[in-house]
Amino acid sequence: MNYGILICTQKNRKYCGKSPITNKALYRVLYEVFFYKEGEKRLGMIDGKDYTFSKSFSRKSEMNKFLKKGND
Repeated sequence: MNYGILICTQKNRKYCGKSPITNKALYRVLYEVFFYKEGEKRLGMIDGKDYTFSKSFSRKSEMNKFLKKGND
């Protein structure tokens, strides 16, 4: 599948709630990729560039596999 031009990859944190034991915030790491394809509906802006498709992954290896599969 052709998603367009790869704009950016990011490592982010997602808030998952509070720990009942320590009462501290819990976060989960996620990896995101952003693509731009001419003629598609714009979803937002990242780093000052428009993007039309984004996908999140819980593991970096999953993201790398997705990007490698897209290039084949």
